[in-house]
This record gives sequence, C-alpha cells and structure tokens, in this order.
Amino acid sequence: MQTDYDKLEAAIRSFKGEDMLGQFMDQVDINLYSQGKTLLHHAVDADNVLATTLLLSRGARVDAEDLHEETPLHLAKSHTIAALLLRRGACVKRRRTDGATPLHTCLCPTQMKLLLQLGAEVNAKTIKGETPLHVCKSAASAALLVDDGGADVNATNCNQYTPLHLASSFGRWQVVVALLERNASVDMKDHCGRTAMDIARAVLGIFAKMESRTTDHENDKVELVRTMKTLALWSCGRRKGLSNAMLIEELAWSSMRSLCCDPKAALTRILPLDLANTIVVEWLGPWSLAE
Repeated sequence: MQTDYDKLEAAIRSFKGEDMLGQFMDQVDINLYSQGKTLLHHAVDADNVLATTLLLSRGARVDAEDLHEETPLHLAKSHTIAALLLRRGACVKRRRTDGATPLHTCLCPTQMKLLLQLGAEVNAKTIKGETPLHVCKSAASAALLVDDGGADVNATNCNQYTPLHLASSFGRWQVVVALLERNASVDMKDHCGRTAMDIARAVLGIFAKMESRTTDHENDKVELVRTMKTLALWSCGRRKGLSNAMLIEELAWSSMRSLCCDPKAALTRILPLDLANTIVVEWLGPWSLAE
C-alpha cells in the first residue's frame, strides 16, 4: 500500500499540479528520505520547477545530502532549477564522496556560468584528480570554463590525462576543437606515455575488434575518426605556425573532402570566396556535411 510520501514522490515524478502536490505535502515531513534521497533531490532530478519551488517554500533543506553526499544542486539539470536552489543558499563548493562539485556535474552552460559567478572553483579536482573541464561533454561548456572561468586547459588527473586526452577517448571532437582553439597541448603524455592521438587510436582499435556491429558502435567509430583527423590536422598546422583561426578554416574545408576532392574550388565557382568561407567555416563548421 502506498504511503502519502510515496504518492507525493510519484506526483513529483509525473509533474502533477500545484493543488495535488500541496495536498500531499501537507501530509508528510518533506525532509524525510526515500531511497537515500529527499523529496527535493527527487524534484530536482526530475527537473520539476513547480515541485522544487513548493518544497523550498515549505522548508526543504537545500543542501540535504544523499548517501553519496550529493546535494540537490549536484542534480540540477537546468539554469532555472539551479537558480532556485542558489537563491535559497545552496553551496556551490559542496563535494560528493568522489570529490565532485556541482560544477563537475553541471551540463547546462548558462547554469555553469551562474555557478562560476557565485564562486564555484573552476579547477577543483575530484578524488581521481579530474577538474570540471576533464568531464566536459560540450564545446560550449568547455569554452565557458576556459574563457570565463580561467580553467587550466592542460590540467592533469591522477593518470596524467589532460582534458584533451579524455575528450579524445570519447570521440568528442567538438570538445577537442574547443580545447585546441584554447591552446591545449597535443603533445602532453599520460602516465603510459600516450598522447591524445594515441588514446583515440587505441579506443578505435578496441571498437574495431568488437564483434558487435551496432549503430551505436559505428557512430562511436565515426566520431573517433573525426577526432583523430582533427588532432592530426592541428598538430601539423601548429608545426607550420598556423593560427587557430587558420586551422579552424582548414578543418572545416577538409572535412568536406568526402563529398568532393576539392570542395573549396567547387563552391567558389558559384560563390565569392569570402561568402563561401562564411558559409562553410562560420555557419556550418567542421564535419557538418561529412559522410
């Protein structure tokens, strides 16, 4: 038989209206735990703005910790939810048992910017030595951490991996480009003497040996190949003394060579070079028209 607490938790997860949520909240201690988390944890994890607002207005503890010392702010998935918690005094420096701060778990760039403005430590390290930049999953977030927060683009974790090593290992070529644009070193080596290129090549080799040929694995391999081509072009360009802007332009054009041998020549037959550059480099970007 469901308790009032169970009904409230279900109502939060299913985004019920204010009247129903209020009725259930009147019947329970909103700071009780269920499955190791408070109702505020569940509301924030569901990205339920209404439930989060109501719980906070009724005295929910904003920095309540779960079994892993994770606070609701660690679970915030949007700027709106994060702002609600922060206005109630949520701590931006609170660490989980693995050492991660809310900045490590943040996925939204605007939320990330808010955390930085309120004093989040941009180079805070987890137990494994990883900074928020190490675990970054989007180019926009990587750019913000470095440009606005001053993140160390070549910080190393306990295995001497830089953010470039980790982004390359996952085939996150957009993050790789963002890091390279901000002068990440392509030559730094991990504890085994491997560069970011070596890591990407090793992961690609693992996929090549796998018997499974699912679409997910094929997509992963494509992203890893793009990552390796990006690293190779950047490494070569730096040896030639090319600027980051020139390298981005070269990367954008070279990524179209699967469509035709000389995409720049083909496009400039019908468009002025400056307009062709604007379309390919600034509007489309690398790999947008690749196979």
